[in-house]
Amino acid sequence: MYKEENGQIVVRLNCQEEISDVINALDLYSRIWIGQLLEIDNQMIWLKEKLYETDSAAKMTPFFVNIRNRILPGSLKDIGNTLHSSYGIFSKKIDRRARIAYDMQQVIRYTSAWYFHPDGGHSVDFGTPMQAEETVKMPIANCFADDRETGMEIHLTCLSQLEVLKEAIAVLGCLYRGKICDLFAHYTKDADTLTVARHIEQYYSGIKDKKELPKISDSLIAEA
Repeated sequence: MYKEENGQIVVRLNCQEEISDVINALDLYSRIWIGQLLEIDNQMIWLKEKLYETDSAAKMTPFFVNIRNRILPGSLKDIGNTLHSSYGIFSKKIDRRARIAYDMQQVIRYTSAWYFHPDGGHSVDFGTPMQAEETVKMPIANCFADDRETGMEIHLTCLSQLEVLKEAIAVLGCLYRGKICDLFAHYTKDADTLTVARHIEQYYSGIKDKKELPKISDSLIAEA
């Protein structure tokens, strides 16, 4: 997945599936850091049968709020006990890893969009990345065609970007496997928080899985 080239870290994504996986991973990773924990429930629609019949968002909200108040201790004062609000990605009150993930996700998403639609379009995918983490230079990405597949090379500017990318892939993998406790272990080591996360995991494990579950490309998991 990655190599060092002329003193620079180069990440290689070998197909569109890997590009999509990385975009989704970075998006989920940063959303959790800013307090959008209901994104976990939103993602469960791809994993669980008839999730809408359980009113899962309402049932899990107290647990998610509990976890958010622990991971982001200032959120109770800044946001309140609602999951319909969150910190913005440009807030200085969130972990810088959220902003690094956001910047990488933008570059990858926009590069892919322009490659497949060089004439542009009207969706946000064709915008210009707005840098959130000013202490780290934005990566540079380029698409390539290889054996009828479209891949991408991403030239990272620091080791922090690689660490965030690998952690984001691991977090998405935890979600797809239903390992909510392991997911939150990437955000905190607090035992009480992980106990709450285990309750969430048990709830979702009681809902029937869909026949075909999404999974991350094996090559990405191996590197993460």
